[in-house]
This record gives sequence, C-alpha cells and structure tokens, in this order.
Amino acid sequence: MKNTNSNVKAKIRNLINEGSLVLVIVVLCVFFSIKTPYFLNFKNLMNMLVSVSVIGIAAVGFTCTLIASGADLTTGAMMALSSCLSASLVTNTGLPWYAGVLAALGAGLVVGFLNGLLITKFKIAPIVITLGMMSIVRGIAYIYTGGITIFITDPHLKWFGTGKLLGISIPVVIMLLCYGIFYFISRKTVFGRKIFACGSNATASRLAGIKVDTVVTVLFAISGFLSALAGLVMSGIASAALPSSADSYNMDVMTAVLLGGTALTGGEGNILKTLLGLLIIGIINNGMALLNVQSYWQMLAKGALLIVAVVYDAIRRKLQAN
Repeated sequence: MKNTNSNVKAKIRNLINEGSLVLVIVVLCVFFSIKTPYFLNFKNLMNMLVSVSVIGIAAVGFTCTLIASGADLTTGAMMALSSCLSASLVTNTGLPWYAGVLAALGAGLVVGFLNGLLITKFKIAPIVITLGMMSIVRGIAYIYTGGITIFITDPHLKWFGTGKLLGISIPVVIMLLCYGIFYFISRKTVFGRKIFACGSNATASRLAGIKVDTVVTVLFAISGFLSALAGLVMSGIASAALPSSADSYNMDVMTAVLLGGTALTGGEGNILKTLLGLLIIGIINNGMALLNVQSYWQMLAKGALLIVAVVYDAIRRKLQAN
C-alpha cells in the first residue's frame, strides 16, 4: 500500500513538473506572439527548431550521463573536432563524404569511451576528467586545422544542416529521432532502468549485479557519439567548420538539461523534459532576436536561466526530502 501511494505521489510530482514547463512555454509563446507578428509564423518556428537542434542533440547524451551521476563537459569541443575532421577529410583530402562522417562519429565514440574508461577505472570525478578532455579535444581541433576555417562544398555534408524530409528540416528530424530513441531506451528497456539505478545508488546497483562501470562507460561513449553528430549538423547548417565553434555550447546544453529537471546528483531525469527545457531556451533566443534585443541580453538571459534551473532543483529536492 505504501509503495502504491509513493508511486502515485511520484506521478503527481512528474505531472506538476512537466506542467510547469509547458506553462512557461505557453506564456512565452503568448508574450512573443503579442510583441511581434512574425513569431508564430511556421517558417520562423522551424528556424527556431533548427537553431536549437545542435544543442538539442548533444543534450540527449548529456542527460543520460548526468542521470548516471556524470556530467560530460567535452560536448562543445567534440562538436568542433567532429565538424573539422569531417570537413577536412572530404574537402582537403578528397575522401568520400561517408568516410568523413564515419571518421567524425568514430572520433566521438573514442573520446567518449576514453572519458568513461578513465572515470570508472581511476574513480575520478567526471567533471575533472571531462574538463581536461575538453581542452585536449579543442587543442586537437586547432592543431589539426591550423586554426583555419574549412568551408564545406560537398552537398552530402551540407545535407546534415540544410536538407529536408517531407518539408521538415533534417536537423529537426535528427534531433526528434534522438529524443524518441532515447526516451524508449530510458523508459522501456533494462539498460534504461540500469541508468537510473546507477545514478541513484551505485553501490546498491553493484550488489544487485549491475555492471556500473560498463553502464557509465557506454553512456559516455554515446554522449561522445551524439556530440559528434551534433557537430556534423552544426557544420552543415553553417557550411563551414572551425575549431573555435561551439565554445559556449556546454552552458546551453547544461541549461536545457537542468531546466528539464534532471538532478545534478543523478538518478533522476526525463529526456522529454529536457526537450521542453530546450524549447524554452529556443523560444527566448528567437523571441529576443525578433525584438532586436542585443545579444548581450541573450547571454544574460541564459545565465539567469541556468541559475534558476539549479535553484529550482535544490528547492524541489528539499521539498521532496521533507
């Protein structure tokens, strides 16, 4: 009976959390639609989704690693490296486009796997390992390109950013597929249950027979892969790759994930709520741009959102504890 009551309370809390995010989105949409007639235009809404698709794809992997108690800070640097690697291999060496794509995605897997391996084998905090790896990966991107922008001419690489499927931009399609796949994995599979178990209590999970180190390593490899995929989309949108790109994307990704209610302490999160958090960021950025608000204010808004998300998480946890 107690378990039933606790499950009901948990479902009510989830509905309230999701409802609050939806309410924020509705209020923002109403506000910006009143302020500018261009906001609710289909083309503008699609452009908004394209603009957040890059951080949205990376946020999927970040959510999974954070649920398992490990933030991945290599996201932005991995985007830059994957975009530079694919663009250089295809544009400068003449390799076929699929070789460049596979090399970029493979690099993401390798970097993510190394992150997971170092974290699990040496029992070092993920933030320390990924912070160091972030500098290494960014440095490799600069060394590999010589700090020079690579312009993309291959139509297949451009397709990742400019292609369309049934009238919907490919970046949006890729992003929604990532969320759909990982929602299914996190909610409907044994591996998904293991992710939450590892984040909630790693010691208890080990005693239950779960290979925690393997789960964490796989999650970081997936995060690296998705960051590399986001890099391909990013360079496809811009038709260019440069080693300094995505420098501030770590903050954007983290803000979306924390706005979605994923706990900093792990063991709790919802991939669809991360999508809602992402939409909030996208709506604010797009609305402020339409109103010709200076980019400095957009930076301020992002910082404020991150603080609000962290404070909200702290208050919510305190209330749950009581």
